[in-house]
Amino acid sequence: MQPHDEDLAIRAQGVLNRAVRPLLNIDAGDVEITDVTDGRISVSLIGSCGRCMFRANCVHNVVVPELVHQLGMAVEDVAVKGVRVRPAALQFRHDVDRTALPAASSQSKDESA
Repeated sequence: MQPHDEDLAIRAQGVLNRAVRPLLNIDAGDVEITDVTDGRISVSLIGSCGRCMFRANCVHNVVVPELVHQLGMAVEDVAVKGVRVRPAALQFRHDVDRTALPAASSQSKDESA
C-alpha cells in the first residue's frame, strides 16, 4: 500500500465511522474497508446489510455519496462487494459542495408574499 493510499484508507475509515456506520448499525449491519489502491476504495457490507434486499439503495444513497463527498477528488472509484456501483454515484464529487448550499432563506419567503 502506497503512503497516499494509507492516508486515504484512514480518512475513509473516519468517514465510515462518523457518517455511515451509525446508520447501518441501527439494523445490525456494518461496512468494512477491504482494500484501498490508487484511489479505489473497496468495501464490503457485513451483518444484516450483506443480505439485505435494499443494500444497493444504501450503497448508492449513503455509502458512496458520503465517501465521495467527504473525500473529494482523492476517490477515483468505490467498489462494493456484491453491488454494482453506478458511475453516476461517483459524479457527485464533481458537484457543488453540499455544505456550501444556502439553507432556505427568508428572502424566498418574502418573494412568495
